[in-house]
Amino acid sequence: MSPSCIAAAPRRRAGFSLVEVLVALVVIAVGMLGIAKMHALALAGTGAAGTRSLIAIEAAGLATSLHANRDYWATTGQLVTNIWVSPGLVNIDVPALATVQTCTASCTSTQMAGFDLQSFGAALSQIVPAANANISCQNAVPPQSCTITITWLENIAGMSAAASSTVISSAAVSTAPSSNLLQQPQYILYVEP
Repeated sequence: MSPSCIAAAPRRRAGFSLVEVLVALVVIAVGMLGIAKMHALALAGTGAAGTRSLIAIEAAGLATSLHANRDYWATTGQLVTNIWVSPGLVNIDVPALATVQTCTASCTSTQMAGFDLQSFGAALSQIVPAANANISCQNAVPPQSCTITITWLENIAGMSAAASSTVISSAAVSTAPSSNLLQQPQYILYVEP
């Protein structure tokens, strides 16, 4: 047989088949979804850390107010004050401190304490929609000391922002839902006024 009579065998072209390309696209898509989920969790963690930082700053501001008003906080015997914050409302359980105190010429120490607590509660309500703050002072025996405890509701990473804001704004901190969607962190600050 002559070489010209033999039909040339078809050669397979070099490159990728359609199946190989589709498999590669699926692998890349799964990887990109994983990266997107990690990014969402990182953003949720950053938001929670930002909230905790702002709460710590507000507690430090209240501690400064306690230092500035020693006449009230260090001389009152056993003193426990609770502040409940719900959307748009600040409730203080001590009647003398419950209303916003305004002074024209000079303020008494009680009026200053009421104003400081109202300001603190208003600032806290801007940070978290539902929170409890407890200021407990033990002044019977030296050293005089107060403990500021702030508790709030925080969504666990992975819950959508819309769902968490609906649940948090409708819940009181003391009656937090028992589901695993929310956690109840606590910030404690020890102060000697």
